Amino acid sequence: MSIIRRQQPHDGWQKIRYLVFDLPTHTGTFRQRYAALLVLQMSSDNAYWQVVQQLPIASAAALDKEYAAVLAAGGEGLMLRRIESVHRSGRNDDLLKYKPFADAEAMVIGYNPGKGKYTGMTGSLRVRTPAGVVFSVGSGLMDELRKTPPPMGATITYQFQGLTSKGKPRFPVFLRVRDDEPMTTLDGADALNAR
Repeated sequence: MSIIRRQQPHDGWQKIRYLVFDLPTHTGTFRQRYAALLVLQMSSDNAYWQVVQQLPIASAAALDKEYAAVLAAGGEGLMLRRIESVHRSGRNDDLLKYKPFADAEAMVIGYNPGKGKYTGMTGSLRVRTPAGVVFSVGSGLMDELRKTPPPMGATITYQFQGLTSKGKPRFPVFLRVRDDEPMTTLDGADALNAR
């Protein structure tokens, strides 16, 4: 982003590379598309694009090993592709993300109103972690929970993908309301700011 935002001419553009993962217009399987990509790369004299290396994984143990190596190197996870699949646009199970998720609990301290198709319902839950971090969770809420959200003070479990630079859960997704004892009771400030 710093390269493209600069207004004055500079040589930062020389550092940008176009990474190619697939060849969607090719009608073959992914194995055939990947082979065609490699041929294109070998016949090209353009140094600004390259095919991303993709490796077959033979077993669950090999997958775990590669996954651990990617995470240890600072990567976010893996993309898993069915090698004999034809290209299909949109989300489907021929190409899946394999990323680490953690889960944690937080207490419901308020509700954010829904918008669009969720007008008149709860858009997201305002929650607080035991460490005092406040954020909203909307993804994963089914329509029934949007109509009748968990009560104030209820403890929910959510999953997330690491933390932001401000210490908030990244991409929190609601999983369930815990039906055991709540984390704590609401204090006066929470009760006043609930809606």
